[in-house]
Amino acid sequence: MKVNLESITIDPDLYPRYQIDWHVILSYTEAMKVGSKFPNIVVARWKNRLYLVDGAHRLQSKLKLGMKYDDCTVIPVKKREDIYIEAVKRNVINGKPLAYSEKLEAIAKLKSYNFEISEISKIVMMEATTIERNIATRIVPLIGGDNAVLRGPLKAIENLNIIDKDEFYNEQKILTTDNTERLIAELIKMAKNEWIDYSNISLRDSLEELISLLEDGINKRELHESKMQ
Repeated sequence: MKVNLESITIDPDLYPRYQIDWHVILSYTEAMKVGSKFPNIVVARWKNRLYLVDGAHRLQSKLKLGMKYDDCTVIPVKKREDIYIEAVKRNVINGKPLAYSEKLEAIAKLKSYNFEISEISKIVMMEATTIERNIATRIVPLIGGDNAVLRGPLKAIENLNIIDKDEFYNEQKILTTDNTERLIAELIKMAKNEWIDYSNISLRDSLEELISLLEDGINKRELHESKMQ
């Protein structure tokens, strides 16, 4: 179906990818210029609006090239939440896979939808034991039934009486800012002095997760700065 690309809505509440990788967009635009074919962008129609389900990088690449209309795949949904669930399923593996932090956000939201761990595991393609560990250490239930992900170095926050995510993240930022520089300095010192046991598989997994999260944060900041220019 031919769709006006500018009419596609990217709703952050319904789309699991909160970071756009401009290196991917550059690669896609160059490939498109020489005629490379890409899968259709996938959208869902809900209350006379088209919401992006899969293809954020393809969409931005096509818009960057000045394309106004293109063939898109329109999928049916029965309720609003189905848009998010379908988007997670597709973005976990398609194109640039979801970052680890984005998967955690998806787990938190799916948990608020009352999905069982076994169901979440199939959707985000993560082992149930890993999901349970993250729920125990990184996902915090908020007043009102929503869930939020601990993004800072603190492993638990108690008695904050916080209602929504924006307030939660603002509070967390205040709580962790004083410790961040010291924690990073200690990690740099350990790496420089070769005090890290890279033969420890569990430790290596944690370091890989840390690197992924840091890259996510840098990309998000670069995206924000590019929009401000």
